[in-house]
Amino acid sequence: MIHLVTLDFPPDFDGGIASWALDLARALAPDVTVHAKRTDRMLLDPGFRVHRMRGRSWASMQGSWVLAQVVPKVAATDAVLFATWSLAHLAAPMLRMRGIPYAIAFHGSDLTRGAAPPARLLDHAAALFPVSGFLGGLLSREHTVLPMPIEATTDRSGDRGLLVVARLNALKAVHRDLAIAQELGCPITVVGDGPVRQELEAQVALWGIDATFTGRLARDAVLAELEGHTAALLTPTTDANGSGAEGLGLSLLEAMSRGVPSIGSATGGVPEVAQLVLGDADDPARSAAEIRAWLGPERSAEALEFVRSNHGPERAAALVREALSR
Repeated sequence: MIHLVTLDFPPDFDGGIASWALDLARALAPDVTVHAKRTDRMLLDPGFRVHRMRGRSWASMQGSWVLAQVVPKVAATDAVLFATWSLAHLAAPMLRMRGIPYAIAFHGSDLTRGAAPPARLLDHAAALFPVSGFLGGLLSREHTVLPMPIEATTDRSGDRGLLVVARLNALKAVHRDLAIAQELGCPITVVGDGPVRQELEAQVALWGIDATFTGRLARDAVLAELEGHTAALLTPTTDANGSGAEGLGLSLLEAMSRGVPSIGSATGGVPEVAQLVLGDADDPARSAAEIRAWLGPERSAEALEFVRSNHGPERAAALVREALSR
């Protein structure tokens, strides 16, 4: 049995670690138990066991809750996969004392911001699973890049214009995407919410951009919204000191899994999934010219092939099982 320890589960909205945990749990089923903090929404018959952890002050106390509520449920023949290192730092020494292997995944801000993970925590792990080569480089230790457990479907691209799925904060730099859409003269749909939404809506109103803001959507609704779009954009930036870079770009991969071509900036792990990496995302005229020259009917098939060749539920599950086997 593999115990997958995460926080929010299942994902109420698209993106992030919760979506990754759900996809991976489905790939590992039925030999997986998901441990997550208490939420109000339950999956109906997910095909695997879900154990709800209870506690308060999760930002500072999550390691304690995992130690108290997960470790006692792990049998001597089991293994544990932590979605982030902060969930693992107190439980891992106890697992090591009992001879139980554990692995740790890394998704972005757990490495690009905040305190670094303790060296001993990493040294004694059976595997370190960053989701991109960029994040792996921040570990400076032996690691295996873990494919995203996303399944390619069929070509469902169309002519609905550009699509952005992102948390609307300063680092996602959605203002760049709006400027590019205006330069291209095509509509753009923005899925997500956050502290800069009003600023972005003011930009749309001032410039007369053909933009639709949907707010946050449930994951199934986001996956449906992807279909029919011409291309997906993700052009994040970093803090002034270089911190906070995007770990990979799950929204681009989800779009590509439906044949929607992906376009990104040269930030963090984004170039590892973007089919077209813009030379200067702050220059909308240059970006629009690059997109016009690149975008064509063959890009949808290339997107699907990339996902099939580099990602997928079976590939991700096989790596996890191999790393945690005795």
